Formats: sequence, C-alpha cells, structure tokens
Amino acid sequence: MTPEALIRILPPEFAPWVNGSKPSNSADPVAHDPNLQQWEAKVRRNGYGTMRYKGFRARVRVDQDTGALHGEIISPEAQPVGTVSVADAAEWVRVMRRCVNQYLERSGG
Repeated sequence: MTPEALIRILPPEFAPWVNGSKPSNSADPVAHDPNLQQWEAKVRRNGYGTMRYKGFRARVRVDQDTGALHGEIISPEAQPVGTVSVADAAEWVRVMRRCVNQYLERSGG
C-alpha cells in the first residue's frame, strides 16, 4: 500500500498529523462535532457528499490524489460562490461559512 493510499483511509482524527501540524486542544466546537466527523467519514467512504449552510449548498468529493475534500459552493440562485479544497470537514465548514458570509455581504443579503 502506498503512503497516499494509507492516508486516505485514516479516520478524521489523524488529520492534524497528516497536515503536518500538532493536534490542538482548542475548544473549537466545529473540530469536535461528532456529526461532522460522521459526515466526513461518509464522504470519504462514498467519495462524495453534500453540505448546506444558509440556503447555500456544496457538492463535495474526495480528491483521489491528495485525500483533500474538494468541491464547489453554490448559491440558492444556482450561482457559483467558490471552490474549496481543504484537508478535513472542520476546515470545510469554516471555509464554507466564510465564503457564504462574504458572498452575502457583497450582495447585500
């Protein structure tokens, strides 16, 4: 098994080591949300998934080369908001929220 293949099957709690950083002891609720961890495990198992936030949706897939979660955020009006590629579900949520909130600020929504 190649190192990349091994990394792709590791559970989400190994993400800090895979990303080259130390695990944090932060009280960040997103990082420790069991529902989010289950969502990430399902996406990694199926190779794809969806997420919603404030009426926006994201189509997420697993990049087979890097193991990153990659996808596009779409507005309720079916407009592309941004493309995201991150290491784990917690970071996906943070980036999606930031992109959606910035989009809403720009559009006056």
